[in-house]
Amino acid sequence: MTNERVRLYVSEVLFQQEQAECLQEAVAMETLRSPGNQPAILDFFFQKPQGLLSVMDEESQSLRPTEQTLYKRLQTHLDNTPTHGISLTTKDGNGNPPPIDQGPAFTVKHYAGQMAYDLTGSLVKNKDSLPQNLLLVLKCKYH
Repeated sequence: MTNERVRLYVSEVLFQQEQAECLQEAVAMETLRSPGNQPAILDFFFQKPQGLLSVMDEESQSLRPTEQTLYKRLQTHLDNTPTHGISLTTKDGNGNPPPIDQGPAFTVKHYAGQMAYDLTGSLVKNKDSLPQNLLLVLKCKYH
């Protein structure tokens, strides 16, 4: 996700610089919009209240968290707001059938290529707490 944000920022800055240069030199441009679907991919992860991270937090706090419920909520969100570059799938990133023990998954077309993410165990991992040493460092005013 961080790489997606950095790439989007760099692309936008470069596009704006090129656009300003073209305007300054009176060169006509074919497009006035920057390319890419990265904002939609970032929204899929970060958008509140229906982005992956928000939904995962909600599901982790529920009485009976299951990856299937998380998967269904993401499926509903993507059905209502189709996002180019993201699909819920039961195949790996190369289109192969998943291993028998693989649970629900989704695939993201990142700028560098397609990647499949398995949701198995994600809700349990999301409940993990920060180590006490790290909490103390964060609370310390002299760091």
